[in-house]
Amino acid sequence: NIVKCQCPSSVKCDISPFSFIVSTMPQWAIALALVLAIVLVMSSMDTLLNGITSALTTELSRHRRASGSLLLWARIITAALIVIPIIVAAQGMSVLYLFFIADLVCAAVVFPVLLGLYVRNFNQIAAIASSAVGLVVGVLWFPTPGFAGWNGLPGAGDLLYSFGGALAASALLSLALWAFARWRKAAPYDFARLNADVELIEG
Repeated sequence: NIVKCQCPSSVKCDISPFSFIVSTMPQWAIALALVLAIVLVMSSMDTLLNGITSALTTELSRHRRASGSLLLWARIITAALIVIPIIVAAQGMSVLYLFFIADLVCAAVVFPVLLGLYVRNFNQIAAIASSAVGLVVGVLWFPTPGFAGWNGLPGAGDLLYSFGGALAASALLSLALWAFARWRKAAPYDFARLNADVELIEG
């Protein structure tokens, strides 16, 4: 028999697992689930903060005035960026929905990024364009915060359609742009240049 569970009107479906844990599990299990949930959220947020901070400090390293104190600037930028997730968290948004947004972005960029690591005729402009198109296609089927479709497309609101569409669109466009670059005989990227171009900013 297939049992279809429905959330009570007083409990949101995106927090029903936590409501189930609080109402049925012992105290030690609740504490463990709370720690794991916090670690899960922090692991995603600190990766985003580190990425933004590293990109900004890399740009600052090109200026002589700032290049001597990059560690200090990295700490200042990180402290400033922390304000943004605090404001977002204060809105009471669904953590599960935020994770789905991150998954959508990953589905749109994973193929162009991996293709660019191994193919010489696939440049950064093609990777950005493919990722952007994949993201737009994924958004067309991405659900609203209430996990429903926001347009009349068949399958709208289904995460499988959203993630699959984003991945398929970015992959197809990436392959098409790669084939076009080879047809135009564009100058391939020399991966050996990475050893000369990439260096430690600060030891």
